[in-house]
Amino acid sequence: MANPVDVHVGAKLRLIRNARGMSQSELGKQVGVAFQQIQKYERGDNRVSASMLFMMANALKISIADFFTGLDAEFDPATPVMTNKPLNKQTIKLTTAFEQIENSAARKQILKLVNTLASSDEQVA
Repeated sequence: MANPVDVHVGAKLRLIRNARGMSQSELGKQVGVAFQQIQKYERGDNRVSASMLFMMANALKISIADFFTGLDAEFDPATPVMTNKPLNKQTIKLTTAFEQIENSAARKQILKLVNTLASSDEQVA
């Protein structure tokens, strides 16, 4: 069974790679591995080494810390952080934009709004 942190890092890798419009093959070529290895990283099947994280962060033009956003000191390793469900383009755009918001109060309000809409009987078209 995959470690939830590895699954989280893999899901962030997939999210960021997709947001950059980069294929698994392109990323693999830049960091020196086959696209199948990128798939294994993204599923959390294989752990990403520190050196590989560094190379992928450089290829994606992000900080290594970006792979760990969403994890905090209260993280319970027994609880998965993210699922391996495929992400659609709207989800990627929303997540990318949300992560760029630095104002924590604004982030809380947006999260509250999204949760309200998600639990609403009437979905917005």
